[in-house]
Amino acid sequence: MNGEYVNVELSPRDRGPGHVIKLDGHDVAPYVTRMDLVMEAGETPVLTLRMVQPSVLINARAVVELDEGTAAFLQSLGWTPPGGAGSYLDAKDDGS
Repeated sequence: MNGEYVNVELSPRDRGPGHVIKLDGHDVAPYVTRMDLVMEAGETPVLTLRMVQPSVLINARAVVELDEGTAAFLQSLGWTPPGGAGSYLDAKDDGS
C-alpha cells in the first residue's frame, strides 16, 4: 500500500442488478469479483478490490490497496494512480 488517496464512488446500477464502482471516475465494477470496504471511527477507509482481467451511493476518499497485476490492469484501462503512472508498481510489497 502506498498511502495515496483516490476518489471512490459506490452506487447501485440504474438498471439491472449490480453496482457501479468508480475509481477516479473509471467504472471498474465489471472486473471486480470481491470488494471489501473497512471503515472504522477515526481511521482512513480502506477499500480492497479483487479483480479479474479479461483474456475495477457512497462518495468518499479512501486508500485503495492494489496488487501489481491489478494496478497494471487499471492503468491499461486509462486509470492514472495518484502520484503518477507506475506509483503503485513501484510501491514496496509488504506481503499483505
